[in-house]
Amino acid sequence: MRATEDTYRHKGLRRKLVETVKSKGITDEKVLTALENIPRHFFLDSAFDEVAYEDKAFPIDAQQTISQPYTVAYQTQLLEIKTYDKVLEIKDRQIKEFKGGYEEWVEWNERMAATETGKKQPASNSKEQIRKEESAVPKEPARSVPKSDKTAVQKELQKQQKLLQKLEKDVADLTTQKEELEARLALPDIYSNGDQFKKTEASYKQVTAKLKDINKEYEIVFEKIITLDEELLA
Repeated sequence: MRATEDTYRHKGLRRKLVETVKSKGITDEKVLTALENIPRHFFLDSAFDEVAYEDKAFPIDAQQTISQPYTVAYQTQLLEIKTYDKVLEIKDRQIKEFKGGYEEWVEWNERMAATETGKKQPASNSKEQIRKEESAVPKEPARSVPKSDKTAVQKELQKQQKLLQKLEKDVADLTTQKEELEARLALPDIYSNGDQFKKTEASYKQVTAKLKDINKEYEIVFEKIITLDEELLA
């Protein structure tokens, strides 16, 4: 059964994992923050909660593995990903075995899936089927932004970028507050003082809720920036 709860124990295991990869040379703060925030145990059976935060690969569904944290952290650090970058990850095993174009890729991928699941292989006319399906999809005309509008789009883009920077700072500040409150809640002595515990727990819930709201706003602004950027490039 998959875990759906992220407890203080899980967060403590993640901090320990962060320290492990830091000791191996990972210095990018964004990568370390991502490792500390992503609940890896959600992707494993609940019986393997602690295994999820060990620095090693582990088998998951569909004959795949959840990669070793250090490997992913090292690759991501080398990429030097910026805020507006988009990353396409392609399955390594298939890239090594496959050579051909898009249509051949679809046909080959279907054949591989059928082989792995024991199903009958798709009919040989899959290429023709692909062409029919692609031709049936209505093509959206390319949108060209008039020069007179591009100035307005550029101004709006700058406005949203400034807002995004402010939200990033707010997220960083609230994350620090949240971590400080988590550290207090992890102290054994706090449970002997009921009033202090309730006050700290209430503050933690308030900061967590606010952080969640700002993260949602961040995602909305980020999507606006992507849309505006695409309009300028059209």
